Amino acid sequence: MLKFQKELMTALKASRTEIVLDTDAAELSVLACFDGKVKSAPWASAGDGGPLRLEHFSADARSDVIAQIARFAVEHGVDAVLSPGRFLRNGNQDEWFNVDRNSCIALRDALDREGGRRIAVDYTLIPTYSHLHDEATRGAFLSGINDLPFEFLWVRASGFGSDATPSRIRRYIAALRGLHNLGKPIIADNVGGLAGLAVLAFGAASCLAFGVGEHERFSAGQWDKPRKMNTDGRVGGPSTRIAIPGLDKSVKIKELELLAKARGGHRLVVCGDRNCCLHGLEDMIKNWRAHFLNQRFNRIRALEEVPDFSRIRYFLDTDMAQSDRLARQVKELKTGDDELTKRLVEHSLRTEKKRLVLENLYRALGDGAARAPAAMRGNVDAVDDSRGGT
Repeated sequence: MLKFQKELMTALKASRTEIVLDTDAAELSVLACFDGKVKSAPWASAGDGGPLRLEHFSADARSDVIAQIARFAVEHGVDAVLSPGRFLRNGNQDEWFNVDRNSCIALRDALDREGGRRIAVDYTLIPTYSHLHDEATRGAFLSGINDLPFEFLWVRASGFGSDATPSRIRRYIAALRGLHNLGKPIIADNVGGLAGLAVLAFGAASCLAFGVGEHERFSAGQWDKPRKMNTDGRVGGPSTRIAIPGLDKSVKIKELELLAKARGGHRLVVCGDRNCCLHGLEDMIKNWRAHFLNQRFNRIRALEEVPDFSRIRYFLDTDMAQSDRLARQVKELKTGDDELTKRLVEHSLRTEKKRLVLENLYRALGDGAARAPAAMRGNVDAVDDSRGGT
């Protein structure tokens, strides 16, 4: 897709923004995701029209997938490449784990041969949430990748994301903290919302990776099945959802309009930031992507400006408290849609529990808890080009 984004690439480079190439190796290796834009990657052709398999990454493979990735990275002048990583359904015992480790080494060598010595390699770890949380499995992951030639560790856990339960958020933070012994920056991949902000505030991860209104959660539960098609033969996609500022929840356009029309609803759900949505509700709907990014990055920037030792308390007193308060108010709006009201009540209860769980975690850890290293490769900000944001 980069050939259609040359102007964007030029602008990003001019602003000293780091560009990270995601090889989509995980998606290219499963039938459910081998479609659309990922199928257009040059190295996808190695699969002869189907998903990439173990043999495509062997040293004597007919088509050198790793070399193709390296040449593409050098040609397009990216700053870093995500080493091919697959979903490790069976944890460290998965047959792909050794392949992924070897791919990291091979990619570093291939980049050096192709003149890309300055291009960094980041490691992609894609376990299940349960395996990441399991101390023994996590220790095996650490042992297996400790000596590999990579700079940042990207963690994408199946079964975790912006909609995680309070207990899962707490355990995910503990799991990432268990990876700190690696001594490398950790990117929480496919994590958004308050769950993502909590991960940053508690110092479990160095930064986040997510898309524009998507890729805020990850589940590989259906990756072993073909993708579902619409009646016209196209792959189905999600409906447009608009993020309500401060609520940690997005709703469909019709639901947003219902909430805005309810008595007292406009001031609660419509964006009041005129630098974001000058015309309020109209701009929220028309420019929902810009609205999403503005609101999300505003919160991340505000957190970054707080000293490390004060970030947890700041997050709990601002983002967490605001979301809890707003959820209680929004659930009382009379929209005439019983199903919507039911979901808003459930969201409020979950937000309240989330606040209590994270308050307890803060009391257990205190202000001096260890934090993941800062994700810096020079004075640049990381941008994963495949997802549209970090």
